[in-house]
Amino acid sequence: IPHLSMSVATIVADSSGGVWVGGERTIRLLDPAGVERVRVDVPGDVQGIAGAPDGTVWAVCRLGEALELVHATPPGRVLLRKPLGVSGRDAWGSVALHPDGTVWIGHGQPGGLLQANASGEILRRVDLASASGSHAVDGRGHVWTFSFSDRSATRIGARDEPEVFPVP
Repeated sequence: IPHLSMSVATIVADSSGGVWVGGERTIRLLDPAGVERVRVDVPGDVQGIAGAPDGTVWAVCRLGEALELVHATPPGRVLLRKPLGVSGRDAWGSVALHPDGTVWIGHGQPGGLLQANASGEILRRVDLASASGSHAVDGRGHVWTFSFSDRSATRIGARDEPEVFPVP
C-alpha cells in the first residue's frame, strides 16, 4: 500500500471486506479500496492482530520487552489494555479469536499460549516445548500452533493436553 506511512508487521481481513494492519504503535483499518477509515494509536509496536465479528480488533503489542493485550473499536477508542506478564528480549506475540469469545495469545518467551476472556483475564496457560510461530482456531474450536524450531504442529482442545504432530 504505497500511501501507508508505517512499517506493517501484521495484517488481517475483517468480515466487511476491510483490512486491519498493525505496526509501529498504530493499528489502521483500510477499506477495500485501501483508504484509511480508522486509526488506533496503541502503546507499543503491534505484533499480532485479529478482527472480531463485532467489528472491534484485538492486538498484542510489545512495549520494550513486555507484551500487552489491546482491544479497540473502529472509531479508534481503546477499550482494554492488559499486561500479559510475558517479557524478555525475544518476547513477541500473536493473537487469534475463538468462537466462544475468548482470545488466544501466542508468545515466544518461553513458548506457549494464553487464553484470555474479554476482560483480558488469563483463563488458561498452555506451555509448549518450543515457541509457536503463529496460531489459528479451526471450525471445531481447536487451537493450532506451528513451531519452526522443531517443525511441529500442536493442537489444543477445550480441556485436553496439547497433541503434537511432526511436520515433514
